[in-house]
This record gives sequence, C-alpha cells and structure tokens, in this order.
Amino acid sequence: MATIELRGIRKSFGKTRALDDISFTVNSKEFFCIVGPTNAGKTTTLRIISGLEKQDGGDVLFEGVSVNEVPPRERDVAMLFQNLALYPNKDGFENIATPLRIKNVPDGEVKKRVHEVAEILHVTHLLDRMPKTYSGGERQRIAIGRVIIRRPKVYLFDEPLSNLDAVLRAEMRSELKRLQRELGQTTIYVTHDQVEAVSMSDRVLVLNRGEVQQIDIPSRVYGAPQNLFCAGFFGSPPMNFISCAVARRSGRIDLVSGLLCVDVSELAKPLKGYSGVTLGIRPQHIAVQEKDETDGQNFNVEAVELLGAKKILTFIVGDAIVLAVVPAASGIRAGDTVKIAIDARKIYIFDEHTKKALV
Repeated sequence: MATIELRGIRKSFGKTRALDDISFTVNSKEFFCIVGPTNAGKTTTLRIISGLEKQDGGDVLFEGVSVNEVPPRERDVAMLFQNLALYPNKDGFENIATPLRIKNVPDGEVKKRVHEVAEILHVTHLLDRMPKTYSGGERQRIAIGRVIIRRPKVYLFDEPLSNLDAVLRAEMRSELKRLQRELGQTTIYVTHDQVEAVSMSDRVLVLNRGEVQQIDIPSRVYGAPQNLFCAGFFGSPPMNFISCAVARRSGRIDLVSGLLCVDVSELAKPLKGYSGVTLGIRPQHIAVQEKDETDGQNFNVEAVELLGAKKILTFIVGDAIVLAVVPAASGIRAGDTVKIAIDARKIYIFDEHTKKALV
C-alpha cells in the first residue's frame, strides 16, 4: 500500500508535449482512474510512475519520498498492459508464478501463493492448461494473477480490458473492483472508456492533451463538470452543446438560439456581463411532445435511431445538432414536427472562450 504523488510533471517527445505540468495525489488503498481520449497522456503518466519513462521535469513521490532516481525494479510496482503477453510455452501455474521465479522464491512458497491467487481469481482449473486453450476472459484472469502475486506497493493497469468483448468487459470490471477491495492495494487504472472510469473508481482524473481537466469522485465529474471537455466526455449519448445569445428584456434573461428560447432569469448573477454562452443539456433532459395547436417551440425531427428501450431523436437547433431521448414506444418518426422544452434547472452553461463552467 502506498500514497503516490505527482508534482508538476512535464514530458515531451520531440516537439509534442505529452504532459503539461500535471499534479495529483493517489491515496493509499484507493482505486484511482485516469481517463481520457487517445493521446491524452494516460499511458505516459503510468510509465513515469513505474519508472519506465523519465519525465522532463517535476517529481514522483511514493509515501512522500522522491523516486525520480529510483530504477523501475526498485519502485515495487506491478503493471498490466493492454497486451496481455502470456508465455505460450508455460501453463497457467508457471505464467502466474513467473515474478516469484525471477526473485528465486522457494518452491513451497511459490506453490502456496499461486494457489491463493488462483482461488481469488477463480482460475484453479486453468493452472495445468496452456494459454492457447484459454478464452479471452481466462487469459485476462491469468494475466492479472501474474500481476497481483507480487504484492507490490501499487498496481498499474493500462487499458487491460480494451481487447475484450462487451460482455467480458462488464464481467471483468466487477472482478477487478472486487479484487481491489479484497487486496486493499493502491491501484491506478488507465482507460479511455467512461463507463469503466465511472463504475470502478473511487476518484477520477480526466486528462486531455496532457493537461488535467478535473479530479473528483465519479458522480461529480458527471454531475458537475468543470469545463466543456469533461461535460462532453461523460454520458451516452453525449451532452448537447448549443451556442446561445444572452437576451435581457423586461427583467427577464433568456438563452436564445434560432427558435430555442430558455428562461434563465434565476441565473442572472453567473451570466452578468455575458452576451453569449454555450448551453449544455443532456439528451435525456430534453422534454419532447408531439406538436399541438398551443404556442411553443416546434422543431423538425431530422432522424430517429432505435436503441433498445429508447429512441434517439435528432434536431437542428441554431447551428447545433441536438439529440433527445424518448421511449422506444413513442410514435415519433423522422420528418415529424414536435415541441421540445428545456428545464433551466437541468442545464449547464459554459464560457464560450475559456470553456469553463459558469453553472
């Protein structure tokens, strides 16, 4: 168990800035996820923690002590990469036992610890079989066993589930979280998958283009994003963003984009001085009704996508493509005209220039 701290880490590859002054702390026994798109700097961060990559500036500390000059083998970390790379000529027992063999652990201790790990991972029946006979999930468990048998200070996982199908991914998410609770070890888990980050972690670090966007518990990263990037990264379908003018008239404040008009009079203070903002609204928070004769904001349905128990409707609002979610049983079809309404209590508002959240 260990507390891991990064202070002002910078890293470039040629002219490409991979990490730009990032700082964060991972608490002892915490399951900490680093999430972001491709080329965000996630793997580089893990490699710097492990010592496989040397940072250009900043400090890596384990339990408050700098490990900048400590080689990888002495940092006492175990890392599982996306490529599982099991030894094809060794059975399950020897694949798991490899780290102990390297350290010349006595055979009796090796046998005891391999069987302990195999029971935790439910792979006892695989110990005498070769990797070519394993399913994807079985390969995953054996690879994880090889990592956890070392009992290191910290586990580092680099997108270990990305090569699995959807069913196995869901199963292994639960398994990894259960395993981390049982072992009580500090775990840093890298993924590009928002579902993995939200469902598995105690806290999430959102990384983009080498910069920290937000660090918080999953519910707040989703429910209270600090900027436009975080708001758009979490949620499926993703949040809608609509560029709006701020209209002030007769003591009322509206956000206006084309035919859309949202009364935001209660948000006068954060909107003070703004003539334009970006409105964010999640698709499930847009109310859709079939057109009637009463006044309202009517929009044409451009497309309809059926996804199980729901339909995704597409509209054009101002210059934005906007999605809304309705039940699959809804009779709304492409080409229909409907009325949409947005509850001001459900919206997010962002500065158009800084992209930071105002509301």
